[in-house]
Amino acid sequence: MQNKTKVYVIAGVVLFLLIALILAFSLRKKPQTTSSPQKQASVPQKVTLEEKLDSPTIGISISYPKSFKVVKNDNQNFSLVDNSNSSVMINIQKLAQNSTGNSKDIYSLIDSLKKSFLKIDPKGKFFNETKFLKNQNNNAEKFPGIGFEVQYSFQGKDIKYFLAAIQKGSDYYIFSLSAPLSDYPNKIGVITSMLGTLSLK
Repeated sequence: MQNKTKVYVIAGVVLFLLIALILAFSLRKKPQTTSSPQKQASVPQKVTLEEKLDSPTIGISISYPKSFKVVKNDNQNFSLVDNSNSSVMINIQKLAQNSTGNSKDIYSLIDSLKKSFLKIDPKGKFFNETKFLKNQNNNAEKFPGIGFEVQYSFQGKDIKYFLAAIQKGSDYYIFSLSAPLSDYPNKIGVITSMLGTLSLK
């Protein structure tokens, strides 16, 4: 019983540290630009996915744009940072169900993740929660997923965050994008385009 409790505690710490790591990147100062107000307006950018991340270890294959670089790869977690703006970060993580404490299914996992955000900012607001199915192999395989957005403040910075979690068997795959509020509209298309190329193995 004590060992099981330790696993739950460690899993909670891992989830909290993951969010803290993304916050650390988000707070890094962006380079100054001299673009005109018209160019600064949020205009969705066309996303081209030239690179591919293929990991047999955690069983995923996903494409990403060359404008992002992989800055962390420990075979269980992958972090990608925008080359032109280090405040924009994408994270991919695999979690085993038995390492997520009381998260017996994807719904309780999402509840746990939301509580982690509210620990950072009790006034954080959640938007656009959506349930979906990840279909692959001509719909022979279907995996349940839930996505949501959250806006919160941390050390005076306004952050917006997209998260999608997919359950395959006893494992969860978590995909997230963190960006300053002003940059988020231009970057959300990156991770949604990436998810369109995802294959779980």
